[in-house]
Amino acid sequence: STQSRSSAASDVYKRQLPNNTIPIRYDVSLTTNVHLGEPEFSGVVRIRIQALENTRSITLHYRQLTIETIALYSIPVSGNPTLIGGTTFSFVEDLEFLVITTPTELISNQQYRVDITYRGLLRDDNMGFYRSFYKDTEGRTVWIATTQFEQTDARHAFPCYDEPQIRTPFGIEITHGSSYTAISNMPELSRSNPAIGMTTTKFEDTPDVQTYLIAFIVSNFDSVENNDPNKPQRVFAKPQSILNNEGDLALDAGKKILDKFIEHFGVEFQLPKIDQAALPDFDAGAMENW
Repeated sequence: STQSRSSAASDVYKRQLPNNTIPIRYDVSLTTNVHLGEPEFSGVVRIRIQALENTRSITLHYRQLTIETIALYSIPVSGNPTLIGGTTFSFVEDLEFLVITTPTELISNQQYRVDITYRGLLRDDNMGFYRSFYKDTEGRTVWIATTQFEQTDARHAFPCYDEPQIRTPFGIEITHGSSYTAISNMPELSRSNPAIGMTTTKFEDTPDVQTYLIAFIVSNFDSVENNDPNKPQRVFAKPQSILNNEGDLALDAGKKILDKFIEHFGVEFQLPKIDQAALPDFDAGAMENW
């Protein structure tokens, strides 16, 4: 695909994404070397979409990302996806729109897949996909990569339809230093080692969820857990805090609060686990990532 850049006036577009396509599923792959303190990260997002009308454009959100390549595929009812050549992309920067233009019309009700490779920088303002740190017992800086996507910052980690009325399942995998671990909304599915000193952690698919409720943390945190196979809970914090039993209160409170919610609402908890994480700096105070 080829790229152009535009600063078209906002009144050319509605501020809300056009309703000509919708996402069906995301698969997000991220790579970070935050264990070395490096702010750069890279990613690939594959978005399965459905056209809601005949159109020659797909509009997504993005923020502070360098888009490297975009490939568009048609998805047949059976058989393999087919590459649609000749796609181009441009930007409407004041609206944070990434606009993909196709050489031929996308057909209403048919499905397609958009593959986007990109690069970005971990932010330092506690928003989006950002870099945090703490000092260990010897005074050394230990780096963390974590997220705060509410309200409109998921688009900083991956191009997406970043509006709260849109819900889809997510598949997420993160490649990180092997001395670190990664956690996300769902339980870990597998780990592999694609390179010396690096680990890829893959997670189970989420239920349908809004972009702003997606979360992941890459850190050297330790954890304490309740060992309840029916409603597993864990508390993550810097290793010294866990060693000092400082996570025990949060774990005990988490169990009691969840039990009280189940009793009060008469509804069982629907997800397979709960993690709490104590981040050293967090402007929002707390965030309820589903």
